[in-house]
Amino acid sequence: IAGQKLSTIIAGYPWVADWGRDTFIALPGLLLETGRYEEARATLQTFARALRNGLVPNRFDDYDDSAAHYNTVDASLWFIHAAMRYVQSSGDTASWNDWLAEACGRIIRAYSDGTENNIRACEDGLITAGDAGTQLTWMDAKTHGVIFTPRFGKPVEINALWYHALRGMGRLMAPEDAAAAERYNRMAAQVAESFVPCFWNEHLGFLNDTVCPDEAGHWQPDGSLRPNQIFAAALPDSPLPDDLRRKVVEVVGHRLLTPFGLRTLPVDDHRYHGKYLGDQFHRDKAYHQGTVWPWLIGPYAEAVLRTDAFSQRSRAEALRAIEPLLQFMDSRGLGQLHEIHEGDVPHRPVGCPAQAWSVAEVLRVLRLIERGGD
Repeated sequence: IAGQKLSTIIAGYPWVADWGRDTFIALPGLLLETGRYEEARATLQTFARALRNGLVPNRFDDYDDSAAHYNTVDASLWFIHAAMRYVQSSGDTASWNDWLAEACGRIIRAYSDGTENNIRACEDGLITAGDAGTQLTWMDAKTHGVIFTPRFGKPVEINALWYHALRGMGRLMAPEDAAAAERYNRMAAQVAESFVPCFWNEHLGFLNDTVCPDEAGHWQPDGSLRPNQIFAAALPDSPLPDDLRRKVVEVVGHRLLTPFGLRTLPVDDHRYHGKYLGDQFHRDKAYHQGTVWPWLIGPYAEAVLRTDAFSQRSRAEALRAIEPLLQFMDSRGLGQLHEIHEGDVPHRPVGCPAQAWSVAEVLRVLRLIERGGD
């Protein structure tokens, strides 16, 4: 746009440029908690201009500035989350009314009606996406045609984000468009009614990671214990009742929490990889199979806070969870946090040595702890 400043966020130095999901996961911590509202608005506008069929780009092309890649289901939902947080934090209702609400509405319409990558709302109101040959969530490692963590169907965090987006849109649209607000609230109510029957695994005592269609079209649960379920407990608008939110926090904290973030599988899972070594194929194979991700400490600490109403006890527990990462930033990290750490003790830092969402999520929850609430 001539004469207009646009912005983006680099996901990780030195190897990763500006990715859609990384940008909007990192935006609240990096730009809103630091009062950089102009840059936050410009970043939202950069990606709003690039919306295609309700999809935010997964990434822009490294070699062609005019090209973008749209192989993601979560980037658009994180865009809505960041947009709503921007309006709440900045008070910029003018941008919301002028263009942000329209962009968010386009996303919801596309997801509801169906769009690229087999993304659509099912009869139960939940979002399904992809097929056996796609990798559309943040667990997207693929090398030589091998998808190491196939998560097509109904991923748990996608539907938690979907519910959160619908509830938030219902509130934000109410002053200007009561009919739209009512429509979003009806959609959210259907998602809430479907979420627990679909995802809660009573036998295992935690949420299924995905629910996938088999060859006959029947929905089959994937009961892998993964950290993706923590978003259902962490988001301000949760589709879970309070007792199940607490159970999710308990099992994730007991089996996936490390000093540097959450493991992507527990150590007793037969697929667990405790080391991040070898060529690209073997590193990608380990990437989401036990490797620790610092950015996930953000939703974990937020879930701890929200499930105990930001009590002094929960604030102390959340602070203990992020303290090792704060210490790492002050010492070995030189003010930065790595992309990942190995699953095995002592959790060697690997991957990008400066990762935006790792830093952003620690900063965001530290401010949330200090405020004692939103």
